[in-house]
Amino acid sequence: MEIELKTGEIIKLEIGILFLEYLDDYPGGAKKVIEDFENKINFMYIANHFIYSAIASCYDSPLSYRQALRLVRLQDYEKIIDFISKNLDVIKETVDNKPVIQNNQVNFSARHF
Repeated sequence: MEIELKTGEIIKLEIGILFLEYLDDYPGGAKKVIEDFENKINFMYIANHFIYSAIASCYDSPLSYRQALRLVRLQDYEKIIDFISKNLDVIKETVDNKPVIQNNQVNFSARHF
């Protein structure tokens, strides 16, 4: 999925390693943010954390939480949350099955993104 940022830049949203790393910054970690997302606890805060993770992981230079959120047009929030919702099973599966490093290669027991 692609979105246009307020700067006019178009980025392609992807679920990948960097996205999961940013997601893990949530208090309690990635499993907790997924649980809270599903239970709709503090939903706006959680939605913002997912949006931050999605934007910051796909942007070419480092972004703070606030910078990432400021780049997103309000009308794109729903699109991004729908994208996250559609990929939630892959996210959960990957978080539950941490990658294993063998012979200098990363092996995911979950589906590859």
